[in-house]
Amino acid sequence: MYLGSQAQSVAVINGKELSLKEFNWVYQRHRPDKTTPNLDDLISFLNIYIDFKLKVQDAIAAKMDQDSSFLAETGSYSSGFCNNN
Repeated sequence: MYLGSQAQSVAVINGKELSLKEFNWVYQRHRPDKTTPNLDDLISFLNIYIDFKLKVQDAIAAKMDQDSSFLAETGSYSSGFCNNN
């Protein structure tokens, strides 16, 4: 496949593009194994990551992004990425 024909973003979250590069980096970082993912794995992770990004955007907008309970929850959310792939 010609490289130029590939999508450069995998989602748009509140008007901000989620790049394929960022998604691949996060997905690779949070995978418990290095097996080849199937489409369901990728879609599931993408949905979880979109939810995470939305929660962070909401917290920043509400000026809660430095709140200790928010930081604890997003830390556990990040750990959840590993468990849901």
